[in-house]
Amino acid sequence: RLVSSTRRYRNQTWGRDDATLAACRRHNITLMAYSPLGSAAPGGVPRVLSDTNVRAVAAAHNRTAAAVALRWLVQQGVPVVTQSDKKEHMVDDLEGVFSFELTDSEMARLAAIR
Repeated sequence: RLVSSTRRYRNQTWGRDDATLAACRRHNITLMAYSPLGSAAPGGVPRVLSDTNVRAVAAAHNRTAAAVALRWLVQQGVPVVTQSDKKEHMVDDLEGVFSFELTDSEMARLAAIR
């Protein structure tokens, strides 16, 4: 019998499902976040990138809002799958996320966003 070890799930700061994450952990399943920054209306930006809390944490670390949102997931042990056609975004996604850590209070501040 095969047991799934990874669950691909749209996991973001908004619209996340903490119960699914907890259930996956109980059953030793990795929850992988795709589209972790969400999507934007045409001509707009994803909501997480304009949130004042995310932007404040980003400013404190001299990082982008995207790097902070991705770091928040990664720091919880959630692998992320990102997509971009802009080289600078790919570099920020791959390098910027692992070059800093969020404090416990910052993690809690970001977790409170709904």
